[in-house]
Amino acid sequence: MMPPPIGGSRRKPDDYPGYPYEWIADDIEARLVSGDLQHCLRLPLIEPSAYEYGVAITTYRRGLELLERRGLIVVVPGRGAFVISPQ
Repeated sequence: MMPPPIGGSRRKPDDYPGYPYEWIADDIEARLVSGDLQHCLRLPLIEPSAYEYGVAITTYRRGLELLERRGLIVVVPGRGAFVISPQ
């Protein structure tokens, strides 16, 4: 069973200084740090999550790419994006 989309009705604050994909990555990272998202959890599908964040699919995907570069998730083509456990 898939977890609910991670966005809720999340929208980028008007005063956020960065790009939308950076805000998405920061928001998901904050949820990882707070424990809202657990390691080894498969993140929800891209399309519904992009909708929840109010962004295009490519923008949401860029946010995931940024999280992957930060070492917080791993994206497995055809399988999804997974939270990896802290080292």
